[in-house]
Amino acid sequence: ESTASVASSASSSSASSEETNSSENSDQNAAAIDLAQQAAQAAQQAAEAAQHTVEQVQQATNITSVASIADINVVYGTAISLVNLPATLNVTLSDSTNQTVSVAWDNGMPNYDSNLAGTYIFTGTLTFSGSITNINNIKAVANVIVAPVSSPENPSSATQEIIQNATSDFLIGTQNFINWIFGTTTKAVSSAPIVRKVGAGLINSLESFKSILYSSDIKSLGAGLFDPIKKMFGALGR
Repeated sequence: ESTASVASSASSSSASSEETNSSENSDQNAAAIDLAQQAAQAAQQAAEAAQHTVEQVQQATNITSVASIADINVVYGTAISLVNLPATLNVTLSDSTNQTVSVAWDNGMPNYDSNLAGTYIFTGTLTFSGSITNINNIKAVANVIVAPVSSPENPSSATQEIIQNATSDFLIGTQNFINWIFGTTTKAVSSAPIVRKVGAGLINSLESFKSILYSSDIKSLGAGLFDPIKKMFGALGR
């Protein structure tokens, strides 16, 4: 009985000790979990505070708008290097100040073709340094308009008027020349101004007619015809 009593007492003592240890471990685990939760909460608060600070800094110098660009009109065949898209533009920041930033342009939409008339929309990425930000990814936009291929003006309407004027001047000059030959006895005295008048009228008519000729071959032919006439009347008029 004595031995059984001792064993029972020892068993009870062991169970009580285990219960005590289990309780202590549970309390320690709870404390550790609480500390971990507190640490996580503190880290979250610190991250939110840091993000708020970053957002405040960004908002203070963020780009809110970029200067607009007037349409750029170019003639047919203008190379992209000669289009003169602006290399820099003014931007407005969220603190109402202005800054100049660089612009990197794309190839246009559709891709720029100098030999195809139409409107090409270019998009420019703003590049900058320092504390400036572009949270909304604002870009510059420019329209480049390539004009249709130019063709020589139709000279038909102008030709008729020039020929009429040339004919009129020529006839007046001829009439004056005839009057000088047959209608006066002072031919020698009046010859110089009359010849000059005849020559000037004809030369002006020929020059006007020559100006409407576009072909280089026709121009060369015209020069070969008109220049001797000009020289002839120039010599007579002196």
